[in-house]
Amino acid sequence: MGITGLVGVLILAAVGFWGFKEYRDKIMLETYMNNRYQMSFYNLISRVQSMEVLLAKTLAVSGQPDDTLIFSEIWLQAEGARENLTQMPLTSNVVARTAKFLTQAGDFARVKARDINNGETVSEEDYRTLNTLYRQAEQLNRELHTMEAKVADGRLSVSELARAAGKN
Repeated sequence: MGITGLVGVLILAAVGFWGFKEYRDKIMLETYMNNRYQMSFYNLISRVQSMEVLLAKTLAVSGQPDDTLIFSEIWLQAEGARENLTQMPLTSNVVARTAKFLTQAGDFARVKARDINNGETVSEEDYRTLNTLYRQAEQLNRELHTMEAKVADGRLSVSELARAAGKN
C-alpha cells in the first residue's frame, strides 16, 4: 500500500467522519425541533384549556366587578395560543380554523374588556356570543386532547405532523 492507498484511506476516513458528523447534527436538530414543537403544542393545549375555563366563568358570573380582568385574561390566553400555534408544524386547514377561533375569541374579549371598563354591561347578544365561543373552545380542547393522547401513546409524533404539513 503506497502513498496513493494511504491518501485514499485518509480521504475515505475524512468523508466517513464528515458524514457521521452531518448525520449526528441532523439528529440533534430533529430532536431540538421536536422538543420545540412539543413545547408549543402543550402550551397551546394549556392556553385553550384556560380559555375554556375563563369563557365558562364569564357565563357563570358575568356582571361582576372583575369582568374586565377575566376578559383581558381571555384575550391574553388567545394571543399566547396563537403564538404557540404559529410555531407548530400543522397543516394549513388546522391552523386556519384554530387561528380563526383564537382571533375571534381574543378580539371579542378585548372589546368587551374595553366596553366594560367604559361602563357598559354584557348584553344578551354578548351572552350568545360567549356561549358559542365556549362551545368552540370545548370542541377544540377535545380535539387537542385527542391529539395529545395519540402523542402520549406513541401513535403520533410531532415530527410526523411536521412531515405531513410539509407534504400539503
